[in-house]
Amino acid sequence: MIPRINKVSSALFTSLTMRSVQVSFLYGTIKVYKVEAIKDPKIAVIVSKKHTPTAVGRNYIKRRVFQGFQGLLPLLIPCVYVVYPKKSVKIDENFQTNLQQVLKKHNFLDM
Repeated sequence: MIPRINKVSSALFTSLTMRSVQVSFLYGTIKVYKVEAIKDPKIAVIVSKKHTPTAVGRNYIKRRVFQGFQGLLPLLIPCVYVVYPKKSVKIDENFQTNLQQVLKKHNFLDM
């Protein structure tokens, strides 16, 4: 699980009104917001009730996405990353490699 400092607070999330960079990949969509005030990358995962009706299922998806980001935290540039997983795709062991490729392609990894 990622540290609490790397999760988006509700106050920060409601203040995200500026333009974002939208990146689509195999497992869903990532919106990246460049916020001046943050020093660490922040991550949020949004899973709707239409996507998965039970809280257990939504939390499972969130844990898997956070787990995929965990290895990439030291490499991410300080932005707010909001992930919207696709409804039809199961998050598997290839998630982290696919995520790394997409973030590297769009210059969000500090390598």
